[in-house]
Amino acid sequence: MVVKNIRRKKTINFQFGDKHKEYIKRCENNTYNIAEGAVRAGKTVDNVYAFAHELKTTPDKIHLATGSTSANAKLNIGDANGYGLEYIFRGQSHWGKYKGNECLYIKGPDTKYKQKIVIFARSSKRR
Repeated sequence: MVVKNIRRKKTINFQFGDKHKEYIKRCENNTYNIAEGAVRAGKTVDNVYAFAHELKTTPDKIHLATGSTSANAKLNIGDANGYGLEYIFRGQSHWGKYKGNECLYIKGPDTKYKQKIVIFARSSKRR
């Protein structure tokens, strides 16, 4: 018996319910997307997944991800407890700096820009 070495891709265990799927689909056609619900209901993951889908399809090269601090943005959007951009684009991305800003470089398909850059920054100054 011949055993072939089969490479299996690790997949992220996304289990979106129907309401979450509908919300993610609607994000594509709306400028503002607002989700409400209980803590740990999946609102952040839904928005990160919708953002990742947009990154795959947009011709734009540079994108901005914000949070109350840049570290918070990296945790909530880049990592998202194992469901963030870093994991969605695993094997296609790496952390770095772009003009002094923390960023995630993502290999894109053969479109206008072969690489997408997501810059992580804080959204406003504290008072």
